[in-house]
Amino acid sequence: MISPRASACTIHAHGRAVAGAFLFALALVSGACGLESTTIGAVNQGAADGATDGTYDALPGDLDGAALGDATALDSSAGADSAACVVPSYPGGPYGVAQGQTVPPTPKWQGYVGGSNVASTLSPTDYFDPAFCRGSHALYIVEIDASDPTAVTATQDIANALAGPWSGAVVKALLLVTRNAQGGAATVADAQAWQQTYGVTWDIAVDAAETFQDASGFFPQIRVVVDTCTMQIKRWVHRDDVSSDVSALANRATCP
Repeated sequence: MISPRASACTIHAHGRAVAGAFLFALALVSGACGLESTTIGAVNQGAADGATDGTYDALPGDLDGAALGDATALDSSAGADSAACVVPSYPGGPYGVAQGQTVPPTPKWQGYVGGSNVASTLSPTDYFDPAFCRGSHALYIVEIDASDPTAVTATQDIANALAGPWSGAVVKALLLVTRNAQGGAATVADAQAWQQTYGVTWDIAVDAAETFQDASGFFPQIRVVVDTCTMQIKRWVHRDDVSSDVSALANRATCP
């Protein structure tokens, strides 16, 4: 679980969990969120599937692809009195996957968050962080074809960067497996196998739709650098080094 970092968006939440029933929290908001106050709705914690009513969402680490503009809070394991974060509606377009465009909010990827072994749904909306309330300054997406020999190196590069210059949770990484080891369309099982084989502790998911491919044809590896303040694509490359682009976003104190 990534704890919220100090930022211009400060929200204090108060509430108590009632076993098997509901959690109700009142959030007082100040700073760059652009809100004076908000109420985080009741959550049916007794639901068999652990789902919420759509007005309460978890920080990266328990993502469920909630609706745009939903309130976001720490999950119950962190305690009902933990700080929370309110994220405004996702940015408007023009949407696309080319450099300079905004990542569309519609893709849904099945995968594993932060090293978890429980499958969940990930979406671009989970990474939008306009006031750094979620603690991420940059999103680094790598699409890989598991049959491509360079996919292992790309995975190891992410691990090294997250343990070194990108440490401190200010960079979110998302590894998308597009094709399996035989070159066919990848499945969730392929993403899990890659996670377990190469010790992936960040977000990984299957992307058989090859979201970030363009009209020029299939490429076995694509690297995308996204500004989490705007969800705008800052770099779109095949295998070029983009570490300086990621670091430039990560080193910002606030969103523009």
